[in-house]
Parts: sequence; C-alpha cells; structure tokens
Amino acid sequence: MSEVYWGIVAGLVALVATFFVCIQVMYSNAKRPPQAPGGMTDSPSQAGERPRDRDRRAAA
Repeated sequence: MSEVYWGIVAGLVALVATFFVCIQVMYSNAKRPPQAPGGMTDSPSQAGERPRDRDRRAAA
C-alpha cells in the first residue's frame, strides 16, 4: 500500500491513543479528593489555627 495510506493509519492511531491518554488523565484527577489551595484543610481542629502554629506543633 502507499505511503499516504500508512500516514493516515498512523494519524488515526495517534488520535485514538491521545484520546485514551486524555481520558485516563481526567479520571485519575477525579479520584483524588479535592484539596484547598495551599494544601490547607478545612477540618475543625485546624481551621482556626495559623499555619505557623500548626507547623510548630507538628514538628515538636
């Protein structure tokens, strides 16, 4: 078969592979729990503390 045919086949394979990679990346991020910006949690025990106090207590 001609080179043009193999180019079309290679392009279609690349498109399908890209599609599956995108789906995999999207669903791998969906499985992780959402996190607040800066890595801070909204738990009641840490909500009112300043980050510096929380770090100092964890390091002690």
